[in-house]
Amino acid sequence: MKDMKKVVAAQLEDLTDVILTLTGCKNLWGEPELPDCMRVEMESESEN
Repeated sequence: MKDMKKVVAAQLEDLTDVILTLTGCKNLWGEPELPDCMRVEMESESEN
């Protein structure tokens, strides 16, 4: 199940990058901020 979450997360990350690039928002907004709950989860995973 964790592998599936990682695959889906990677695909969504690629998709958001494409959307931001194609819409021109990446040049205006820069990198999007993650919600606090996602940021905390990612930080705890990177520590392990």
